[in-house]
Amino acid sequence: MSYHVIRDGSAVPSAVVNVVRESAKAFTRDLAWVPADLPGATAEECGYEDFEQYLYAIARHAREELQRTEWRGEYEYFVHLESASCADTLKPPEALVRCREGVRERLGADGTWRAAEDPPGTVSLPVTEAEHDRLRWRVAAPQWSVARDDLSYPVAVVRRIPAFAEAYTRNLRWEPVPPGLRLEEIRESQAGDLLFALTTGVRQARRTGTVEYFGILPGRSTSIDLDDVFSVVRRDNGVEEVYVRDGLWVRSDRLRDDWHRNLPLGAEEVERITARLPRSRCFLVDDGRAFPRAVVHLDDGTERAFGRDLAWTASGLLAEVAEHPYWTVEEADPDTEVTHAFLLARRVRQFKQRHVWQGAAYHGVFRTCADGLDVRRAHTLIRGSHSMEAERYTGGGRWEPTTLLRSLETGGWSDEELPVSWEEAEMIMKLLD
Repeated sequence: MSYHVIRDGSAVPSAVVNVVRESAKAFTRDLAWVPADLPGATAEECGYEDFEQYLYAIARHAREELQRTEWRGEYEYFVHLESASCADTLKPPEALVRCREGVRERLGADGTWRAAEDPPGTVSLPVTEAEHDRLRWRVAAPQWSVARDDLSYPVAVVRRIPAFAEAYTRNLRWEPVPPGLRLEEIRESQAGDLLFALTTGVRQARRTGTVEYFGILPGRSTSIDLDDVFSVVRRDNGVEEVYVRDGLWVRSDRLRDDWHRNLPLGAEEVERITARLPRSRCFLVDDGRAFPRAVVHLDDGTERAFGRDLAWTASGLLAEVAEHPYWTVEEADPDTEVTHAFLLARRVRQFKQRHVWQGAAYHGVFRTCADGLDVRRAHTLIRGSHSMEAERYTGGGRWEPTTLLRSLETGGWSDEELPVSWEEAEMIMKLLD
């Protein structure tokens, strides 16, 4: 991964670019991440800390200009963030501030505004009134309640602060609290699950036709926002397929996965979601063994796969799935691609260390998962095992006792370890000498 800044001669950069291998995305003065060409002569590489500051500078400049020229309202609103790196998402907000005629007020946890100083140790960005309406529920601490009837999902979920209340109803939107609801107080920890149950219940009840569509959400997310969907699956007569690109759906088994939640979708929503999916995406190909056959990186129709040969190569693997009756594919969050590739490398290397490689067991230690995909980046070489005495290579053919392997196994050290062959160990020793 590398970071770049693009300048156009003005005081504020025109864009920052994040590059992961051969894919790049740029954050611009339009306040959005967009696919980008790999940086050329116009881009200057920078460190991550500078990248954060450039990102914040772009967001602040663009938002201040919009606040001055286009955003009109009784108040000017500002969000305060813990870090400049949050300037693209505005999450998580540390505080909300509003200003009118020079008087600044800060939103309290009880949902009321009070004159107060800006919170120290934060960075500030102008926001629209609509953004404020969304963010205030992350700053204030609402009381939650639910209304039920005989159906398996709620009638409404209500959030309330002293100054305001609204209900998420079977109309699938936040609106004024309907009169006559019989409300039962709930804990904040229950609210997400109940909102999710309401949304999925209504969506399933509205479903028509034989083809079912589902939007996959990251992890155990209870999000009801379609913008959080990162993968689309369809099921027809029990056959499940995941969307890869226009004209290509491949066999999947994701809906049996209890880890990722999904939202039922309509056909029109599928078209909108697939049209805005990122250019760079990640897929895992499973052939029935204990670990994936390959991690596939898809970039605007071009495939590269990291397989059991532990190398990234050009691939057409996704289109081959139909030829193999036991293969399935699932889409993974693009941000987890390196982790999936590293875990695949670890499983393959552990197998080879047990059954293929002869002699002493060697281990490379790496600062990150990304470094682990290139054994030349090992900063430490160890021989031995987790359960027995191990030695660390100190250079010049010398070894000394170490407990580092045990610390890595128990979480006492944050680096990553991978088994390496004797040939790779020799190469690492030469690099460390």
